[in-house]
Amino acid sequence: GGLSAAGASPWFKLTSWRRMLDALDLEAFDPASPMLRTNVGWILGGGWRGQRVHRLAVVIVDCFETIFGDLKVVLADPTGAIRCTVHKDVAAEEPWAVRKGGALLLKDVPVLTVADATEHYLVITPNELVQAFKPEEGEDE
Repeated sequence: GGLSAAGASPWFKLTSWRRMLDALDLEAFDPASPMLRTNVGWILGGGWRGQRVHRLAVVIVDCFETIFGDLKVVLADPTGAIRCTVHKDVAAEEPWAVRKGGALLLKDVPVLTVADATEHYLVITPNELVQAFKPEEGEDE
């Protein structure tokens, strides 16, 4: 399905992703790096328990708008993928970046667990967005 993401995936060759790593002063994604320790795999493994995700560097691999103007997205890094709701204010502020192929640098992201506690998802409001990196033209296909 759409929720598996491998490090070799084309998502991590996008200009948006590379520019985000540049902004973090990193050559490549290293989950052991202090900058990237709180990654998607770490969230899915329950590392965040009861706290917010200190920092997250992700690419948007799927995205659709709800009738309320919020976006339902799937975020990925080389360690995994997770669902996320993006508040409409974020989408309005960064319309060119908050879409498929865009990369997001986030901070202090809340993690919500759905009823049966088997699936986690994230919520992004303007407070959590540090920086957004738009995909190049034609890269979001």
